[in-house]
Amino acid sequence: MRHCSRWECVPVTLRYNRIRNVAGAIQIATPLSFRNFAGATSAGEASADGGRYSIHDLLVDSIHDAAWKGQGTFAIVMSNKPVLHDVAFDHVTAFVTGPLFYVGDKEEEKIRNFSVTNSLFMNGGKRLEFSSTGGGRANCAEVAQRAGAEAVLSACFINYKFEKNLIIGEKGGWPRGTIVVSSPQAAGIRDLQDGVSRDPRLCHTHTPGCSKASPGVSAATDGKDIGADVDEIEAALAGVQ
Repeated sequence: MRHCSRWECVPVTLRYNRIRNVAGAIQIATPLSFRNFAGATSAGEASADGGRYSIHDLLVDSIHDAAWKGQGTFAIVMSNKPVLHDVAFDHVTAFVTGPLFYVGDKEEEKIRNFSVTNSLFMNGGKRLEFSSTGGGRANCAEVAQRAGAEAVLSACFINYKFEKNLIIGEKGGWPRGTIVVSSPQAAGIRDLQDGVSRDPRLCHTHTPGCSKASPGVSAATDGKDIGADVDEIEAALAGVQ
């Protein structure tokens, strides 16, 4: 959680962790607070700030949707007041059943400095990868979602970055440079069943469980494999599961 004084909010970093067995993974938003007087609810005050999130080396799997009364999404990104800014996802591996991102921004000003880099994603195929959170045409993503991820990024974000990502799916509309494959096997993922892989590391060679090397090997901007650093995650979680 973020600690806010009257004058500033400190950055939030989430790293070397695993999220599983939930109905949705992450929500980053700047909603108004709500006040309840004698049973009547009304909009309250805006937060002090909404930004400077760094989320990296995160492994997300075993995500559920309708049966668990959720959307099965990787991340809900919503901006109200103040406008959300500086949100970075890097080296994430996420296998989800719903959309990758639910996006909502009802302000005239776009969300600033949003980035998704060096990450491996697979959604459930039932919804668009970048979907609107709703609200009709007041939401920047409502019309754009039909044209694909790049259209939503352009409509809702400014100074955004979507680079060196590996997507398991068949839909188009991705920014140039995105690696899109049709199956977990083509992505170099071993034994992915029901949204869980016993070893989510990318295949480097043709070995048992790997038909070929993954196109994500050494393809990240830092020269590492695309996706989360599973070794670092396991080291960080050793003894706490």
